[in-house]
Amino acid sequence: MRSHLTTYARSLEVQSQKMLGLRGREGEPKRPVALNLAWAKVTVHPPQGGPKRQAAPISMGCIRCWEDAPEGLEWILLTTLDPALYSPALQVEWYSTRWLIEEYHKCLKTGCRVEQRQLETAAGLMRLLGFLALVAVRLLQLRTLSRLAPDTPAQQVIPQELLQMLVERLRLFSTHISLAQFWQAAARLGGFIGRESDG
Repeated sequence: MRSHLTTYARSLEVQSQKMLGLRGREGEPKRPVALNLAWAKVTVHPPQGGPKRQAAPISMGCIRCWEDAPEGLEWILLTTLDPALYSPALQVEWYSTRWLIEEYHKCLKTGCRVEQRQLETAAGLMRLLGFLALVAVRLLQLRTLSRLAPDTPAQQVIPQELLQMLVERLRLFSTHISLAQFWQAAARLGGFIGRESDG
């Protein structure tokens, strides 16, 4: 029997529960969330019109997780991973990291300007990504540290050579700056203007 995916997912009975720590929005702290889980195998059919209508149906798993609260969190996930091998609770946990993954890609795209590189071969791009991936991870680490402990002296975390380079490049007065000041200065190198509305 065919039905809309959302309607079908919401008709599934609770099969498990999971506690998950979710990041807060707009400066709010991380919060624990109790989620109900339900899952089933589904077949997704192609559109009835248009060029894709002749495509074969796709079999996959559907996982619904939700809070028992008004305006609570609800995710309906489609997955090709077998729930017998990868538990739905584990798959939901993986999905909850998507914000961090998006921030990582933003570091590659904006902070490292990977899309502006004029490489002519896939091998060259792979070598560059091998280097820039490490830079992007370090940028995320520094951003997190600057938010968790903004007043930490940057010298405790940042190599002296890097601090000195930043001071000279931006004509700062001293290498004795906080981690938050270092992060903002490093962001200026990537185009951050520092207006109040920029966050």
